[in-house]
Amino acid sequence: MGKAEEYQAKKRNKAARKRLSNTVDFTHGVQAAKRRRKAGRRRICEGMCYSLPTPKDPFNDSYKENLAKKKVKEARRDGDNDLPYGKTATKVGLNQEKKARAEKSKANVKSSSAESNKFEKSGSNTLPKRSEAEMRQAFVTRSGPSNHVLSNGENDAFQRQAIHFAKYKWKPSCENCSKNNNSWTCVGGDAFEVALCALLNADMVKNEEYEVNAAVEQKVPFEKCIGSKWDWLFWEACGTGSNVLVTGRAAIAIFQISSVLAAVAHIGTRRAPQIQFKDPIALFLVQSKEHTLQVRSIFRVFKSLLGLHAVSLHPQTALEHQIEGLRSTEAEVLVATPERLCELLSINAVSLTNISFMVVDGVEEMVSCGLADDLLQVKGRVPDNVQVVLSSGHFPHSMHDICRKLLEGPIRRVMSNISLPQSCACICQNVHFMVSYDKRQQKLKNILRDHMESRENGASPQGPVVLCRRQLLSQVKDMIQEEGYSVDVLSDDNIKTNQSGNLVLEQFRNGQVEVLIATEDCVSQIDLADIGIIVLYEFPASIEFYQQILMRMARNTINGVLYSFCSGATAPLASQLIAVLQECHQPIPSSLRMLADAAQVVEQSKGS
Repeated sequence: MGKAEEYQAKKRNKAARKRLSNTVDFTHGVQAAKRRRKAGRRRICEGMCYSLPTPKDPFNDSYKENLAKKKVKEARRDGDNDLPYGKTATKVGLNQEKKARAEKSKANVKSSSAESNKFEKSGSNTLPKRSEAEMRQAFVTRSGPSNHVLSNGENDAFQRQAIHFAKYKWKPSCENCSKNNNSWTCVGGDAFEVALCALLNADMVKNEEYEVNAAVEQKVPFEKCIGSKWDWLFWEACGTGSNVLVTGRAAIAIFQISSVLAAVAHIGTRRAPQIQFKDPIALFLVQSKEHTLQVRSIFRVFKSLLGLHAVSLHPQTALEHQIEGLRSTEAEVLVATPERLCELLSINAVSLTNISFMVVDGVEEMVSCGLADDLLQVKGRVPDNVQVVLSSGHFPHSMHDICRKLLEGPIRRVMSNISLPQSCACICQNVHFMVSYDKRQQKLKNILRDHMESRENGASPQGPVVLCRRQLLSQVKDMIQEEGYSVDVLSDDNIKTNQSGNLVLEQFRNGQVEVLIATEDCVSQIDLADIGIIVLYEFPASIEFYQQILMRMARNTINGVLYSFCSGATAPLASQLIAVLQECHQPIPSSLRMLADAAQVVEQSKGS
């Protein structure tokens, strides 16, 4: 290579370095290296970049002695020797840094406000004053670079307002994905499509060659041949911004890949140009160290493509090491076990105020290990409008309380197969054995009273719906009206006149009618997806009808309750009802067992 070519190469390299120095990833890397260098925790590859070995110090270990002396000086200056977790000076330095950062942010706010006033007086357009609506629009936008760079003061104030924003929505698609030379590429796509191509190239997502070629020839959407039907149902549910309840996972690895892709799409939707977040955006709560490493290994596929950085936190690593790692990196994703995350939260080593997407993988296993309190503690530290994805293989009755505290508001259900245990997950089945109608009326009054009180507090779903025989419609209606509730009846007479039946249903959906009474024949006309409270005033004549009600109700809520009033006429179906309760992991009343035993004795006596 001649001098002219060497000069041109140096010139190109210099221009490339200058171009890269303006990117966010390069800035993050330089800042992280600077923090590691100041803390004395250089990487092996950085050891020769700043000092040369000497005969007295051939391995460049002198910085360790200086670091120890620095910690001793800080501890003596602060005069705090009663530090938790090993009495190290790391927590002292953490508190000092937080105080300094708070003072610095206050100074930045004052300086930015003074500069804005100065620009307004001088009539300059260099730094225009932005309204809150404009800041929100710049935050949620997904296309095009921003023409305005937020100052430090505006950025801090904007991050404090970010936790009150609405949930972020996105739509899964692969329209911009294409396969050329056995490699998937994405041109002009969003974060979801870029991440999907990366997973396809890494063979982490199912891809049948025959189906892909057939889709290209027959112009079939790629959704038919990329991934599985469950994957797309899960991604569509996460894209709505609602909380998601995943039941009956086929495999943990499949759920991890799908949830990571949903997190990438969420972060890509929330990201805005020229805005940097110091706190993580997504949180994954898993059971053990192995699961944290598995989830983090999936995120590493996107680190070079999307600049995503994930940090794993588990009890098998020293607490001080994780504290130093959190201080020296700016991670957008936390993958942690609940117990270790609670330890870090107790000493304010990590902040969850910016979390907007949280995945809880394996709730049943965590609760069985005694981590229910840790899960609730973490839920209390994240913003109220965080999107939660909850998954478990089974949902026994003992888990309903904690699941309802983790999943608030409307939900979307994603099931691996349409079965009874998965369809009725987190739906309580209360069976009451009552012979006299007076006790039934009193029990119904108590149910309505509790429901109306919870509705006033905003924690109750739509309902209730009371199902009874045609002969009891007027009696039940009069009793409910005496309690002061507005009630209407849906029967065959209303259904025959379509206008009257539709009017009753519309008034019930709008809340003009508080209680709806219907016969069993008219249940098919009611959309039970939003109905959370259903009362079977008399147990149905077949167990199939009971199962249909159970699988149709409370699709969009986690507070579903099905009340069943049984009598002696239910004895032939008692054993089948017990089998349904056992299959759904529900408690079985002793009165129902006695009724089943009595029915069995009667059958045996008839047979003999």
